[in-house]
Amino acid sequence: MNIGLRIRELASKEKLEISEIAEKLGKSKQAVYDMLSKQDLSTSVLRELSVILRVPITAFFQENNDFDSDNSIQEKLELAYQEIERLRKEIEELRTHHRKPTRVVVELDVDDDEFIKMGLKDKVIQILNK
Repeated sequence: MNIGLRIRELASKEKLEISEIAEKLGKSKQAVYDMLSKQDLSTSVLRELSVILRVPITAFFQENNDFDSDNSIQEKLELAYQEIERLRKEIEELRTHHRKPTRVVVELDVDDDEFIKMGLKDKVIQILNK
């Protein structure tokens, strides 16, 4: 089976446009169209698509739409774990990118000579230039 055709079928079932899939993959629409024309795709791309299309990764290789087989509970659990991991990574990324700057206040009681001898003048200038 042509995997690109299978992806289109699954996207249609989920009522997803190619542009939406491209956005969720972080790729251009043209890159997704190029992917769909290939005979095979990497496992990592299929894993991402399985999350986006809400199907187990094995759905890309099935000829029919019967996802309620004996293995469906295990497949759904696997998909849920993948989604949890993806969300965990996304949350962690958001946390690291949205940190507030740290305010540091230091008060020293030293005379000018001690300040220079300790090399603090250069360090303060360096910090202020950041």
